[in-house]
Amino acid sequence: MPKKRSGGLRLALLVVLVGLLGYGIGILQPLVVRAPLVVGQDAVVADAAPSRARLADAGGTVLVVEPTDRPATLAFVLYPGALVRPQAYEWIGHALASGGVTTLIPEFGADLAFTGIDRAETVAASLAPGLRVVVGGHSLGGAMAAQYAPATRTPSPGSCCWAPTPATASTCATPPSPP
Repeated sequence: MPKKRSGGLRLALLVVLVGLLGYGIGILQPLVVRAPLVVGQDAVVADAAPSRARLADAGGTVLVVEPTDRPATLAFVLYPGALVRPQAYEWIGHALASGGVTTLIPEFGADLAFTGIDRAETVAASLAPGLRVVVGGHSLGGAMAAQYAPATRTPSPGSCCWAPTPATASTCATPPSPP
C-alpha cells in the first residue's frame, strides 16, 4: 500500500512541476521573442509634422526620425528604457525634428540597453555621418548612455538622461542651480 501513495505523490509532483515549467515558459516567451518594430505604432504625430520615420540597419535595427523641412544639424542617439520598444520614443524624434535633430533609436537584444552599450558609435557613424552626436536615454537606457559617454574618446556636445537608475546619478550632468 505505501508504494501506491509514493507513486501517486510522484505523479502529482511531476504534474505540478510540468505545470510550473509551462507557466514559466509562457511568462518569459514575450521577453525573449519580441515583436518586430512598426513605424508609427505608438507615436501620435500631426499629419503636417516636418519629419519622417523609417527603419534602418546599423548593426541591428534602428528607428530613424529625421527632419524633412531642413538639413539635420545634430544627431540624438536615444537608448530606450528596459523592456520598452523603440517605437514608444518615436514621438520624441518627431518633436526634435522641427529643431533640425535626427533621432536614432536603436533596438537592443531583449530590449535591454546593457546588451549593447557602445551601439551609439556604430549607429551614429552609419546613419548620421558628419553630424555632432548627443547620446541619451530613459531609465536603464539613460544609465547605459551615461556609462557609454565617458568611455568613448569621441567628443560629444552633451548627453541627456531621463530618470536614469540611481547608480548613474553621478555620471549624468546636472543642470546648474538657479541664481
